[in-house]
Amino acid sequence: MNDEQDYLFDGSGPVDREVEALEKALRPLAYREREHAVATKVRAKASWPVRAAAILALAAAAALMVYHGRGPQAPVAGVSGPSFQVVRETGAPTIGGARLVGSGDLHEGAWLETDSSSRANIRVADIGNVRVSPDSKVRIVRTGEREHRLALDRGRIDAVVNAPPRLFVVDTPSVSAVDLGCAYHLVVRDDGSSLLHVDTGQVSLEGKGREAWVPAGAECVTRKGLGPGTPSWTDSTPAFHAALVAFDWEQGALEPVLREADTPDTLSLWHVLQRVPEADRPKVAQRIEKLAPYVSVPEPILKSLDAAALLTLRKSLSHIW
Repeated sequence: MNDEQDYLFDGSGPVDREVEALEKALRPLAYREREHAVATKVRAKASWPVRAAAILALAAAAALMVYHGRGPQAPVAGVSGPSFQVVRETGAPTIGGARLVGSGDLHEGAWLETDSSSRANIRVADIGNVRVSPDSKVRIVRTGEREHRLALDRGRIDAVVNAPPRLFVVDTPSVSAVDLGCAYHLVVRDDGSSLLHVDTGQVSLEGKGREAWVPAGAECVTRKGLGPGTPSWTDSTPAFHAALVAFDWEQGALEPVLREADTPDTLSLWHVLQRVPEADRPKVAQRIEKLAPYVSVPEPILKSLDAAALLTLRKSLSHIW
């Protein structure tokens, strides 16, 4: 290898003037380790906003896919915590004013509303379902291990619940419907009154110091500010129903109720017994004993409406209901 080649390879030997000039021209482009490290950091910092924007864009796209696939998850400001799943059946129900597409979550405090053409189904924890009819408004009051409580402001719900007694409750403007393990439908009218019909099991209507025990096949009307009326069988005679309505809401006389009652109507008379003055209780007791000759109304009921005696009487009468 000659001297000129030695300079090109290892820097030894005489310097070629043309090569020296070329080196000077290319020196600004030479590799410098420190400057390369700084530039790499700068590029890394500059690239983060780009990567972050890309990540956010992907997240937004994923959220949009979820929205169109499942529907909004009750996007209500300040609403969080326990919730029930809601599935849209028809139309355009809303949760907190946001349209429900597919399914979503109803949180405590948020309202589920249906218009005249929409229906929805609420999954109540693991104990049952509540179907919400058109023109209805429902919310969760609270939910937990000891109680699941809804509020029906207006409209109709059909509830099917399999749970221990008193675990599921629905508040209305006039009463609370306490589930005792059953299936029922409940309607709340614009004036706050309501109508309960029990299909299976039994429900206790409670409000304004009154309680009405409503078994399967019976119904009960309630009034805002007054609580529950007297339960009756849906197939009782029109004359008995009319007498009972007058007695409950129009300060009607007791005698037409006693006169029109048939044997199964002792369900209603058992409630009437608890709602008349002490002086009228013997009349009701006599009518019960005439319609059910094998039953005797205990004296403690006539004197003090003893709770244990009333329960025993109800169990005795239930055989003819």
